[in-house]
Amino acid sequence: MPREVASGETRVAVTPETAGKLARLGFEVAVEALAGARAHFDDAAYAQAGVAVVASARELYGTADVVLKVLEPMAIATGGNESELLRSGAVLIGFMSPARNADLIARLARGGVTALAMELIPRITRAQKMDALSSMSTVAGYKAALLAADTLGKFFPLLMTAAGTIAPAKVLVLGAGVAGLQAIATARRLGAVIEAFDVRPAVRDEVKSLGATFVGDELVSESAAESSGYARAVGAEHEAKIRELLHKHVAQSDVVIATANVPGRRAPVLVTEAMVRDMRPGSGDRRPRRRERRQLRADPGRQDHHRERRGAARPGAPGRGAARPCQSDVCAQRARAGDASRQGREGRRRPRRRDHPRLLRGATRAASCSARRRGRPARARSRCRPKPCGEIR
Repeated sequence: MPREVASGETRVAVTPETAGKLARLGFEVAVEALAGARAHFDDAAYAQAGVAVVASARELYGTADVVLKVLEPMAIATGGNESELLRSGAVLIGFMSPARNADLIARLARGGVTALAMELIPRITRAQKMDALSSMSTVAGYKAALLAADTLGKFFPLLMTAAGTIAPAKVLVLGAGVAGLQAIATARRLGAVIEAFDVRPAVRDEVKSLGATFVGDELVSESAAESSGYARAVGAEHEAKIRELLHKHVAQSDVVIATANVPGRRAPVLVTEAMVRDMRPGSGDRRPRRRERRQLRADPGRQDHHRERRGAARPGAPGRGAARPCQSDVCAQRARAGDASRQGREGRRRPRRRDHPRLLRGATRAASCSARRRGRPARARSRCRPKPCGEIR
């Protein structure tokens, strides 16, 4: 198990727990020093599990029969490529990305190396434990939603506060495979409003079951799905229709998570630069108070109106005159809204507390009880209980 040389890669092919299981099965397990450091597994954890810690990658590759890696062999800092360190007859297991690494696959074949691509494991019941592609897609969808929530300049959920109501964020998920469904579920738990699109008809019900809205029903095609369940590449004309449909949905969204993928080919380009330019800037929140302040700064006459109104806000205060109503458009509009609100409140005014029928009946009973205590006859319709109405001896 060598250390990953790709920039930013923090994963390790085998954890100390799994390496210990392999050692107990009789395999001689070796790991390069600091291979799991970025995944928070130190060399001491591997050594405690019965794994040999090797200092250099060249020594590790030169003696290994089976090499477990996360990513395909890459160029190393000291010169050359990791594929050149593999000895003939070795077996390499990891994510190979054979569709875009044809030269690497040919070089491994010339060197007599057997490469097993983890992303090509069939999606069958017997191979579920080895379905590394689905597990990594789950992580990708989950982290995509969290990164979007952290990057967006507004809240994901609907918030109702004393200062007003904040609308929830709108999230558009492209592709409803394993990663897309996990992104939908995570964003939904965070309180966002979700829309999703996929060319496969089978995922429509899965999207709706997670509380998202499926868009583009007219572009769903039975021929866009393979027998294995993966998406199939569509024609250029169909892809152009998809972009045309998605343009308005992208423009109305706060977050777009693109997970659409076609096995063995480059991912389709569904979000263009023009779509991104048409998206709402920032979080798209509306700030009327700030806009009103900008209008006031631009109109000196309205400044005078508001200055006079502020000066007359306290009648009788030293140095202040009588209150004069503001004649600006903003203040007139607010005054009309306030009058309508007061009229609505007065029309549905509830009876005063002392006039409530229940309170009146309670007062009658209390008066009757008090009269009996003073020796006077109680009213005939009094419903006083015997215990509280008895004479005080």
